Amino acid sequence: GRENKASKRIKGQDQQGATKKGLEQVCPSSWMFATVMDSLAKSGMGVEGAKRCDELLEQNIDLYKKLGVSELKPNPYSFGVAIDAWAKADDKISSANHAEGLLMRMEELFLPVATNNRRDMLSNVPYNIVIDAWSRRSGCAERAEKILRRLIDKHEETNNPYLKPDVRTYTTVMKAYVDDPARNGGDKCLELLDEMGQKDLRPDDRTLAVAMDACVKSGKTRDAERLLRGVDDSKKTRVMFNTLLSGYKREGRGEEAEGLIREMIVLSEERGFGMCSPDNVSFGLCIDAWGSSEGYCISRATSLLNEVLERYKAGDEQCKPTVGIFHTTASAITHSDAPDKLKQVVSLFADMEKMGLKASLFAFNIIIKTCSLVGPEEKIDALQVAASTFNSLEAAGTRADSVTYTSMIHAVKNLIDDPEERTRALTGTFKQCCEEECLNQHIIDTLSESLNDRDFVTVTGLSLEHGTPRIEGLPTSWRSRATTEQN
Repeated sequence: GRENKASKRIKGQDQQGATKKGLEQVCPSSWMFATVMDSLAKSGMGVEGAKRCDELLEQNIDLYKKLGVSELKPNPYSFGVAIDAWAKADDKISSANHAEGLLMRMEELFLPVATNNRRDMLSNVPYNIVIDAWSRRSGCAERAEKILRRLIDKHEETNNPYLKPDVRTYTTVMKAYVDDPARNGGDKCLELLDEMGQKDLRPDDRTLAVAMDACVKSGKTRDAERLLRGVDDSKKTRVMFNTLLSGYKREGRGEEAEGLIREMIVLSEERGFGMCSPDNVSFGLCIDAWGSSEGYCISRATSLLNEVLERYKAGDEQCKPTVGIFHTTASAITHSDAPDKLKQVVSLFADMEKMGLKASLFAFNIIIKTCSLVGPEEKIDALQVAASTFNSLEAAGTRADSVTYTSMIHAVKNLIDDPEERTRALTGTFKQCCEEECLNQHIIDTLSESLNDRDFVTVTGLSLEHGTPRIEGLPTSWRSRATTEQN
């Protein structure tokens, strides 16, 4: 309500005080307008708040043209507030376009004006805001870089020192390229880092972390390594190390990942660089890297989990165990060659619950999946575990999803040897999956691999005359939840 009251006050002064003597004493100033606009921009009103900022900005401009009072003269700050309001109004392209349009108008008003008054001079701040707006909208990296190039041009045209791009400018453009599917973000960020060097701009830890992230996501983990090695040990951060660990995880480089963990421990505990200390995310990424490594030893994953638990017991709050790290370890065990993997996974989740961590649907799904992967001598026990796990979902306060049913179909296919019994079990699983609205194409494909053609047609009602059966031939109500989960 504060912005409403202030807005009304401005309007009242506009209407009542403009014709009185001592005009400059009763007329609102451009800073009053800017203050109310700033309040609106931060009010959480989204597009509505941004529109009201526009209205106040236009009122300010019109009143200045009408009265000519110097205190009403619009300034870059007022435009910057409106730009910020639109940049953060929502995640739509139209709002970023509106913010950019205000920036262009701002240039027209203030770039041609020769002044030594700092308040009337354009700076890189509104440009950074617009760049950030584009960086937060998927697939708009080129729009973000376009604003950078415009800023560079305007700086060269005017020689205004406040228009020079800074570290934040380049970092925000890099952020736009991190997740842009249409561009190789790693190469672009490396190019932008080189450009910063040419302009004597020293990247900070956030800039380097963003560039490393782009490199990792572009499959350029070696370049991310090189960037980290170029940072002084005292300037390295956990975020940088975790970013590189995510690259090792993607590439299944468990040994290198654990070596990086040991380096973090040495830097933090022996050399006093506390910002490098590993946390539960660091260990989780390392466990995942081991789990993806070819021919790895399962003991590495479980040893790392135990190390996290011991560090937490010793008082390291950064290593407080989470459901996620248990999930990661269980997944690593499931995909290993350990002969007793099912026993290990079940025991792991039992230990997790003893710590007060509630099992999620992922835990149930990974247990069922592990059941489907056991050896011949464990089939009977594994089938019982899979069935009891599936049947306990409701009591645990959760519901099966498409992954659950896919894992159950694999379990039935691999654990029941009798063809008739297997068909009956698959029929029941398919029927329940449809009733739960969890059907998807992957389940259809898995079922097709698990049944002979005659039984598949009988169970699903789909024809095999035209090759691969498609889910489009079945009622949409059978897959509504699966579609929602996918979205």
